[in-house]
Amino acid sequence: MAKKTNFEVNGKKYFRKTKTVGHKPDGTAIRKTFYGNGVNEANQKADEYMNNINNGMSLDYKEMTIDMLVSTWLYDIKANDINFKPGSFSRYEGIYRNYIVDKKISYLRVFSCKTANIKEYYNELSAEGKTESQITNLNKVLKGAFNYAIQEGYILRNPCQFVTIPKSENEDFDEVDDENDYFDNTDIEKIIAECNKRIASKTTDYLPYLILFSIGSGLRLGEATGLQYKYFSNYVVKVKKELCKIKKFKGKEIVGYEYKLITPKTPSSIRDVDIASHLFDTITNYIDTVVVETYKRNKKEFDDNSLIFVNESCNIIDQSNLRKKWVKFLKEIDVTYKKWHALRSAFACLLFLCSADIKTVQELLGHADINTTAKIYLHVFPDTKKNAVNLLNQKLMW
Repeated sequence: MAKKTNFEVNGKKYFRKTKTVGHKPDGTAIRKTFYGNGVNEANQKADEYMNNINNGMSLDYKEMTIDMLVSTWLYDIKANDINFKPGSFSRYEGIYRNYIVDKKISYLRVFSCKTANIKEYYNELSAEGKTESQITNLNKVLKGAFNYAIQEGYILRNPCQFVTIPKSENEDFDEVDDENDYFDNTDIEKIIAECNKRIASKTTDYLPYLILFSIGSGLRLGEATGLQYKYFSNYVVKVKKELCKIKKFKGKEIVGYEYKLITPKTPSSIRDVDIASHLFDTITNYIDTVVVETYKRNKKEFDDNSLIFVNESCNIIDQSNLRKKWVKFLKEIDVTYKKWHALRSAFACLLFLCSADIKTVQELLGHADINTTAKIYLHVFPDTKKNAVNLLNQKLMW
């Protein structure tokens, strides 16, 4: 039986099938034609193409969009990479959802995408108020996905390789957002006084202890709440792990969250932090009189791997619940709300006021970039440059 055909080229007959495979941003249908020696072969090619589209990949790489590429790289490659930390995947996935999915850039073809296209999108984001660091993080994701495309032979050059990230006039740097994210000295004194007052009243609430510990150690929230007993000894805290809130997925759908102890993302974050004797003794007493009893009451064993800071049910401290307690705490002592990270900045400010040098503070905070530490220093001593010039002027007059 002869195969059904409807198209002929150079005397050879084929069956041609045209199918809608997607839509452009303006709603216009994207049509693609499939050819086969007969109906069945053309239909099979069309079905295979649509299956790959639905799975985030196109058989015709020239028609692959940025959304398809990033989705495939993220969910099929990075999600199964044992060397890619869960926290990093969660951040990358959030960037993908917030800055790529259903955005104008998502419809660009990978094969024809140029640096100018990427730059145009970044400029639009900057005009909308997105910061330099936010756009830089997006570029990391896109750059990684395009590198994957190069490895697969889809493209020859990475359009994100030499793109210029637009500068922000009021850039929110990674550790502290802006001037409003610092406590002044009066507020710090009020916070410390309230914590000491509650501790003196024999409270079993973890909050005042965690606040004091954060001010006195400079640990990030995840580092403090993820601190295991074996890393707290001899007036030193060894930062080896951090507690990270990770998204749980079923395919591409977020189905919940879980907390995991993970290795910090930068080598500089793995560090030893010396603790003032009074604070160390206070936390040691808290462990002996409150924490151990909390574990016993909840029929759990307290050992070297146990977390020091837990809630009354002996579970991991949930960040959402902690935020509620933090807001209430500040309101009760009439201190304007600041993010928890401001306690870490308070630690740095106190060190600078005690004449610690920038390099030492950088190492204690675990900053990868000393410029981050320098910004805190300039907040504490805003007249540093003016004073330096005045001092130079005095020297020149001798």
